[in-house]
Amino acid sequence: MTLGITNPSSVSGPAAGTRYSAGGLPDGVADWHELSTDPATLLEQIPKISGGTHTAAGWFQAGDDLLGTTDAPPVIRTAVYQAVALIPGVQLMG
Repeated sequence: MTLGITNPSSVSGPAAGTRYSAGGLPDGVADWHELSTDPATLLEQIPKISGGTHTAAGWFQAGDDLLGTTDAPPVIRTAVYQAVALIPGVQLMG
């Protein structure tokens, strides 16, 4: 699905030109195997990677950064979504 964009170079805005190499790692992580696939453990690791705080906002931002600025493998992406669901106060809104 291309969302009507046939020429990626025509994209403008904050994401224009941003491309992540295959296997791209976040700062502070030398290998994807350093990150846990256990959501509770990963929830503790995420802020340490990004330098964030152990607050709901910090966890959300760090999770978003990990998903949006790296080429995380599917198992890590799945664990990030599951970890975000464990943030205290998070509720599924539908």
